[in-house]
Amino acid sequence: MNETERATKQLCHTHRPPGARFFMTSGRALAVFWLLTVSIFAALFFRLVPSNFVEHVYAPTVLAAQRAVLGGIASLVPFSLAEVLVAAFGLLGLFAASELVWRLVRRADRSRRGRWRACKTFAWVSLAAAWLYLSGHGIALARPPLADRLALPLVAQDARATRLSELGLEVARTAREERIEWTRSSSNGDGTDVPASERHAIQQEARTALLAILGTVAPDCILPPGGIKACYPPRLLMRFGVSGVFSPFTFEAHADPGLHRLEMPFVAVHELAHVAGFAGEDEANFIAWLACSRTPNPLFRYSAALAAMRFLPQSSALRAEAGSEVAADRVAIANHWQQKRWKVTSKVQRIVWDAALKSQGVRSGIASYGEMVELMLRWRLAGRTTR
Repeated sequence: MNETERATKQLCHTHRPPGARFFMTSGRALAVFWLLTVSIFAALFFRLVPSNFVEHVYAPTVLAAQRAVLGGIASLVPFSLAEVLVAAFGLLGLFAASELVWRLVRRADRSRRGRWRACKTFAWVSLAAAWLYLSGHGIALARPPLADRLALPLVAQDARATRLSELGLEVARTAREERIEWTRSSSNGDGTDVPASERHAIQQEARTALLAILGTVAPDCILPPGGIKACYPPRLLMRFGVSGVFSPFTFEAHADPGLHRLEMPFVAVHELAHVAGFAGEDEANFIAWLACSRTPNPLFRYSAALAAMRFLPQSSALRAEAGSEVAADRVAIANHWQQKRWKVTSKVQRIVWDAALKSQGVRSGIASYGEMVELMLRWRLAGRTTR
């Protein structure tokens, strides 16, 4: 660069507005946006995000727009768009790590123009992913509780034990009855290795089941056209102790194809409930239980009862009411998971997901899945039915 070019560059830099000089430095702008992102996560953790604002402004505008646009785009392809993006993100991260190692080894190269290009790109993409997560799922965790949105009555403390026992016996009785109905109407096998055609039918019916109750629990919600998508390779999620996953980046719901037949309906509706804006795990579980319990398909009703029994207090009365065949199915599901789950990865996943939920204001963390029982109690107390 000669003297004239250097003088011209200095003159342009001098007359550039201070704000422009700051944000033209991409590293500084990146730091500012990341600081803002961390601040939003901190606001979620300390529950400083106004729930009324989330419910009446964010949910019907930002969340609904993302659901329509991203979910609509994802529905145009039969495969998981989220998995493609995760793979691309992993490759970009690999390039960034390679560049970082190269620059550290070749110290002389660190002073060249355009340095850290892959690293900065990875940082910007990570920032975009964080914002998509916050706007598509994280902020939705600050909505008012579903029980308040549905105006469900509180359960009196002195009557809680009795009502919980009654609910447990009712669910166990339903499980026994629905199992009889399911075995009478089905000629399928033991629940493992579910054929692709049957998985597709379950996934389609899961969407129908959720749509049937949205008018009651979320009348303003419009689901995008897509349904449940399978994760590949099969059983990959199960290796980590995960049955399904919702992608807030593409508004896709996924279920592992290796799931036991008796789990698939409940898991499918649970993940679709996240798409519909029920961000809390307790709320998604409750919505899945309610939707599956109202379908004419006994497999779905039985799947809902089995899922609810996992979170109800276990007692000899509950086991007796359910019967030996229901108990055998619960053991079969547990054995199926035992064969597919990796202990180390499952333990790590639980720790990470528990910390992630708590960092977003869910104080009970992973235990929040079981809080669906509270919603079931209050739904029952309100005199509402699953039929």
